[in-house]
Amino acid sequence: MSTVGVCIGTVLTLSWLIYWMVFAVPAAQLYAAITTSPLVLLALIAAACAVKLLLHEVGHYAAATTVGIRPTVGFGLYFTGPVAYVDLSPLDTRPTAVRIRADLGGVAIDGYVLTILSATAIHLVNNILTAVVVAITAATFGSFNLTEKSDLYWVLRDRFSGRAVTECWDRPLTLVKRYRRDRSSQRFVRVLLTVYAALFLLQLTAFIRWLPDMLEEIAVHGAASLTGPAVVMAFFLLAAAAAHIVARRHTQ
Repeated sequence: MSTVGVCIGTVLTLSWLIYWMVFAVPAAQLYAAITTSPLVLLALIAAACAVKLLLHEVGHYAAATTVGIRPTVGFGLYFTGPVAYVDLSPLDTRPTAVRIRADLGGVAIDGYVLTILSATAIHLVNNILTAVVVAITAATFGSFNLTEKSDLYWVLRDRFSGRAVTECWDRPLTLVKRYRRDRSSQRFVRVLLTVYAALFLLQLTAFIRWLPDMLEEIAVHGAASLTGPAVVMAFFLLAAAAAHIVARRHTQ
């Protein structure tokens, strides 16, 4: 994947994240999809997220192959669902720009996927499709979650030479302590804390925008309308927990 393609895809990802999290707030459509067809919605979201996951990793892989590297690919199963990864460690000796492009390869693909799905949802005005797009947006936001080894974490690590900081995906409080005692990594930690603050403000803004609309929908339709979705979600969580336990016993 070219540098231009990665840049365009990353900008599209950020644009759609902000749009769906802050400005769109399709509470009525989302509530209607959740209460009308919860099982169908859950199945579609699971399928869409699985496809999105595969395409995301294809983006990392494609970016690595542009410099002649064919990285290792792997799959696994967490409590929250299936996972996939592309080992980009062979790029550690390459220039910073090459590593960052590979780090952002998945996010770039997310941007193109979100653009197609979002444009379709806006044009068709379909409740189920809108809910799927919102779910994909939320999943995409995970690529920016610094509490895990997310794509954004690797980008910042490569850009600011933060390989020595092992707590980067930990809580901000841990980073503050690191900042006070380790002058060599203060720049990197300062950037991480700034990003933490920016992401927190984005989530807080989204919460403030979404909560009143969702509460209004509950008031209009009654709390009983959430019974069906609650039952479906409970069965899903129980099934996920059972699968996780079986998988752990199988690997022991």
